[in-house]
Amino acid sequence: MFKWKGIEFRLVLAFAMLSMTTLFLSIALSFTFNDLNQRLVALKEINMPALDKAARLNDMVRILQSLHEFLRFLFPSILTKLSLKKINFSIPIYFNDIKKI
Repeated sequence: MFKWKGIEFRLVLAFAMLSMTTLFLSIALSFTFNDLNQRLVALKEINMPALDKAARLNDMVRILQSLHEFLRFLFPSILTKLSLKKINFSIPIYFNDIKKI
Protein backbone atom coordinates (compact mmCIF):
# COMPACT_ATOMS: atom_id res chain seq x y z
CA MET A 1 0.00 0.00 0.00
CA PHE A 2 1.14 3.52 -0.72
CA LYS A 3 2.33 5.39 2.36
CA TRP A 4 2.11 9.17 2.57
CA LYS A 5 5.36 10.94 3.16
CA GLY A 6 5.63 14.28 5.02
CA ILE A 7 5.30 16.94 2.31
CA GLU A 8 2.94 14.91 0.11
CA PHE A 9 0.46 14.50 2.95
CA ARG A 10 0.56 18.20 3.77
CA LEU A 11 0.02 19.22 0.13
CA VAL A 12 -2.95 16.85 -0.29
CA LEU A 13 -4.40 17.99 3.04
CA ALA A 14 -4.05 21.66 2.05
CA PHE A 15 -5.69 20.96 -1.32
CA ALA A 16 -8.55 19.11 0.37
CA MET A 17 -9.08 21.93 2.86
CA LEU A 18 -9.04 24.51 0.07
CA SER A 19 -11.52 22.46 -1.94
CA MET A 20 -13.87 22.04 1.03
CA THR A 21 -13.68 25.76 1.83
CA THR A 22 -14.49 26.64 -1.78
CA LEU A 23 -17.39 24.19 -1.85
CA PHE A 24 -18.78 25.50 1.46
CA LEU A 25 -18.56 29.14 0.35
CA SER A 26 -20.18 28.42 -3.01
CA ILE A 27 -23.13 26.72 -1.28
CA ALA A 28 -23.48 29.53 1.25
CA LEU A 29 -23.33 32.22 -1.45
CA SER A 30 -25.86 30.33 -3.55
CA PHE A 31 -28.37 30.52 -0.68
CA THR A 32 -27.50 34.18 -0.10
CA PHE A 33 -28.07 35.10 -3.75
CA ASN A 34 -31.36 33.18 -3.79
CA ASP A 35 -32.54 35.06 -0.69
CA LEU A 36 -31.45 38.38 -2.20
CA ASN A 37 -33.32 37.56 -5.41
CA GLN A 38 -36.52 36.80 -3.47
CA ARG A 39 -36.23 40.07 -1.54
CA LEU A 40 -35.73 42.09 -4.72
CA VAL A 41 -38.74 40.44 -6.36
CA ALA A 42 -40.85 41.21 -3.28
CA LEU A 43 -39.63 44.82 -3.33
CA LYS A 44 -40.53 45.13 -6.98
CA GLU A 45 -43.97 43.55 -6.67
CA ILE A 46 -45.10 44.95 -3.31
CA ASN A 47 -43.31 48.19 -2.49
CA MET A 48 -42.92 49.71 -5.95
CA PRO A 49 -46.68 50.07 -6.62
CA ALA A 50 -47.08 51.78 -3.25
CA LEU A 51 -44.23 54.17 -4.03
CA ASP A 52 -45.73 54.84 -7.45
CA LYS A 53 -49.13 55.65 -5.90
CA ALA A 54 -47.47 57.95 -3.36
CA ALA A 55 -45.59 59.79 -6.13
CA ARG A 56 -48.80 60.20 -8.13
CA LEU A 57 -50.60 61.50 -5.05
CA ASN A 58 -47.80 63.98 -4.47
CA ASP A 59 -47.99 65.15 -8.09
CA MET A 60 -51.77 65.48 -7.94
CA VAL A 61 -51.64 67.49 -4.74
CA ARG A 62 -49.01 69.83 -6.20
CA ILE A 63 -51.09 70.35 -9.35
CA LEU A 64 -54.19 71.03 -7.33
CA GLN A 65 -52.38 73.42 -5.02
CA SER A 66 -50.94 75.39 -7.91
CA LEU A 67 -54.36 75.42 -9.59
CA HIS A 68 -55.91 76.65 -6.38
CA GLU A 69 -53.35 79.45 -6.06
CA PHE A 70 -53.85 80.45 -9.67
CA LEU A 71 -57.63 80.48 -9.38
CA ARG A 72 -57.54 82.31 -6.09
CA PHE A 73 -55.51 85.04 -7.73
CA LEU A 74 -57.88 85.39 -10.72
CA PHE A 75 -61.30 84.67 -9.23
CA PRO A 76 -61.20 84.94 -5.48
CA SER A 77 -64.61 83.61 -4.51
CA ILE A 78 -66.33 81.14 -6.88
CA LEU A 79 -63.41 79.21 -8.33
CA THR A 80 -61.66 78.98 -5.00
CA LYS A 81 -64.60 77.04 -3.63
CA LEU A 82 -64.62 74.78 -6.68
CA SER A 83 -60.91 74.04 -6.48
CA LEU A 84 -61.16 73.32 -2.76
CA LYS A 85 -63.98 70.88 -3.47
CA LYS A 86 -61.81 69.17 -6.09
CA ILE A 87 -58.90 68.94 -3.67
CA ASN A 88 -61.07 67.61 -0.85
CA PHE A 89 -62.64 65.08 -3.21
CA SER A 90 -59.47 63.70 -4.78
CA ILE A 91 -57.14 63.37 -1.78
CA PRO A 92 -59.16 60.67 0.08
CA ILE A 93 -59.41 58.64 -3.14
CA TYR A 94 -55.63 58.47 -3.44
CA PHE A 95 -55.19 57.70 0.26
CA ASN A 96 -57.63 54.79 -0.09
CA ASP A 97 -55.67 53.50 -3.07
CA ILE A 98 -52.46 53.62 -1.05
CA LYS A 99 -54.07 51.84 1.91
CA LYS A 100 -55.14 48.98 -0.38
CA ILE A 101 -51.52 48.29 -1.23
